[in-house]
Amino acid sequence: MNTHFRILLVLLALGAVGAFGCGGPRYTQVSAGMSHSCALRTDGSAACWGRNDEGQATPPVGSFTKITVGHMHTCALRSDGTVACWGRNKYGEATSPGGTFADVGAGAFYTCGVTTDGVLSCWGRDRVGQTQTPEGTFKSVSAGTTVACAVRTDATIACWGRDRSGAGNPPEGEFASVSAGNGHICALGTNGAVTCWGRRIEGQITPPADIYSKVAAGGFTSCGLKPSGEVHCFGSNSQGQGIQPTGLFSDVTVGHAHACGVLTNGKLSCWGKDDSGQAMPPRGTRR
Repeated sequence: MNTHFRILLVLLALGAVGAFGCGGPRYTQVSAGMSHSCALRTDGSAACWGRNDEGQATPPVGSFTKITVGHMHTCALRSDGTVACWGRNKYGEATSPGGTFADVGAGAFYTCGVTTDGVLSCWGRDRVGQTQTPEGTFKSVSAGTTVACAVRTDATIACWGRDRSGAGNPPEGEFASVSAGNGHICALGTNGAVTCWGRRIEGQITPPADIYSKVAAGGFTSCGLKPSGEVHCFGSNSQGQGIQPTGLFSDVTVGHAHACGVLTNGKLSCWGKDDSGQAMPPRGTRR
């Protein structure tokens, strides 16, 4: 084989690699739970990693627009608006109802969704009222350990469930999104400011004064995503989940003691507790 022919083969190979996406798949959204994590690829398919003893890290085939991870189950919103759930189903938390939804959020042992009509629907464990939804019309929902919150169509917030630390008493104001954690809640105001309330023993409800594009509440830690792509975390750092990760991100999520983000290049990055592999995305997908 002459030198010119070898060069031609190399160039053709490089072109094929570029066509199929050099460096593996890219991601758009990520969600972290107790001991597993899941993310959506750019083609809408799902990938999960970490603890999988209940099938919570084995997603079905399909195209999804959002994925959300609970303690031991996972749910995702299909492209047609229906909800698919998998994993532990002891309390019916993975038995998704019929109908079409605009949003879905997995909690500890329950799940909540907003139907395309704007009505809240929750299913699963109801020991402390976490599936007893308020009336009204809503546009998004987040389910935490025992408290869930949703943003109404008028941009105010409603919460329900156990309220031992004030997590069920949202502040007044207009909000773009809300994230429920383990006894604390954080919300992103329509002006980009973050407000948190509820359990405060680790500093998880004291965000730095800044403008953010997203906020995520987890076990005892919260993280905010700035418009610049920087992620700033606050609260507990017992497992390294509260560090400030390097790089620029387009999405961030906080689990019980680990956090993950999607970098602006579509790669995944996780940090914090990794006893079940929950902070170790599949090979070839992380930076």
